[in-house]
Amino acid sequence: MKGIIFNIKEFAINDGPGIRETVFFKGCPLKCRWCHNPEGISMEQEIIYKENICLNCKKCLEVCPFIKNNNARVLRPNYIPPECNLCGKCAAICPAGAKSFAGYEIESDKLASELLENKDFLKKNKGGITISGGEPLAQIDFLISLLKDLKGMDITLDTSGYAETEDFKKVLDYADLVLYDIKHTDNRIHKKYTGVDNDLILKNLKILIDSRVRFIIRIPLIPGVNDSKDNMENTAFLVKDAENLLEIDLLPYNKSSGAKYKYLNKEYNPGFDVNKKPEIHPEIFEKYNIRNKIL
Repeated sequence: MKGIIFNIKEFAINDGPGIRETVFFKGCPLKCRWCHNPEGISMEQEIIYKENICLNCKKCLEVCPFIKNNNARVLRPNYIPPECNLCGKCAAICPAGAKSFAGYEIESDKLASELLENKDFLKKNKGGITISGGEPLAQIDFLISLLKDLKGMDITLDTSGYAETEDFKKVLDYADLVLYDIKHTDNRIHKKYTGVDNDLILKNLKILIDSRVRFIIRIPLIPGVNDSKDNMENTAFLVKDAENLLEIDLLPYNKSSGAKYKYLNKEYNPGFDVNKKPEIHPEIFEKYNIRNKIL
């Protein structure tokens, strides 16, 4: 079973218990305005171009099969011809590493083998494997195939919860811990800033609570969007009686989130004041005896 991923992070310490390896699946049905992994949104492989380290040697243009040599001299290095088939020649020849690719296809068994190379070390440090993204449930068949090959490892699933309910139930059979994102409890605001409503997310949250699988709620704190006392109160109310809830993690908005967009030739249009610090209300969760921390 083939899938597409865009990164593997070793020695991760904030993606579940212990020391972990985190694999990032490509593709996400949400379009969060604050997304700090824009290279994980599209299901397709993409070219990354870092102008700040480019030598302007134009070797990338000279080897492109869709650009004539006489045109290469006058074009800018960030030019991508409409016919581009992502052959990889431009990235391979770039002496500065200014051009690279976000995303590559891999077989699930090969990926599992790579992730299991450090199996003994991960287990010794009470860690395991974390599946993140993008949204890993967007590649459900690839995900299930991978999880079967990782049997015996501690598995953490990092998800938005936006997936078909039957698919979500299937994955819970393999998860030891779920990191579950709650962006906003108000459906209208959720759709405005993520592109989708939250009905399915809240439905799957109820399934997660009933499943008894341990979980952590993660809230990205976006200034002026979801950092209000009302939204924190509503979020706490959703999970206050869940016996399998370990804690709520609060993730203040990172101002550097927009930097990657220009590398992908995309515009960063967050729709909120990026210079404003988000409000943090741990006291609301403490009122319900819910452990919480700021990451």
